[in-house]
Amino acid sequence: MTKKRKKVHKDIKLLCKEKKTMNLISPENESIKLLEDEKERLRKAIELKDQELKEQKDILLRKIAESENSKRILKKETDMLIENANVKFLKEILPVVDNFDRAIASMLINDNKEQIVQGIKLIDKQFHQVLEKMGITTYKSEGEKFDPSKHEAISVIAKQGTQDGVVLEEHQKGYIYSGKVLRPAKVIVNKIDSENKEEIND
Repeated sequence: MTKKRKKVHKDIKLLCKEKKTMNLISPENESIKLLEDEKERLRKAIELKDQELKEQKDILLRKIAESENSKRILKKETDMLIENANVKFLKEILPVVDNFDRAIASMLINDNKEQIVQGIKLIDKQFHQVLEKMGITTYKSEGEKFDPSKHEAISVIAKQGTQDGVVLEEHQKGYIYSGKVLRPAKVIVNKIDSENKEEIND
């Protein structure tokens, strides 16, 4: 091979090498590389987000489990408190029941009505003492202004000389528990019509 041909051959190799290098850094190849880099970045971001979601899901499941356990514990404690309150009330009321039994037995063999009445009054007093221990009390209605939150009117009558809307008679006692009306009192209320009101005012 002559020197000239060798030189041409060498130049061709050099050109091919330069062309190959140019192809590697061509805009098309650079765009592909950028896309591949972006794809890899997104893949890693998705993996990271999946891991975060998994951790959040685990935390949420733990909180739900803790909440359910708390509900069960609270229900159990509430049921126990109610049961204890019921037991306490029953223990307080049983002596009253015993006294009623004794009073009934006494009535069968005793003709002394006054003694029987006194015995029943004592039992009634004992029973109301038990209610007071449990926080249940009665309230006065007769002579008081009618209050729909405390009274249930079963009848109305017109009584002259008495203020309109006043409770004239209590048919059934009302009870309060912890500051709230447990049962309203059943009462008869004074109701003066318009004509009678005008006569009174005159």
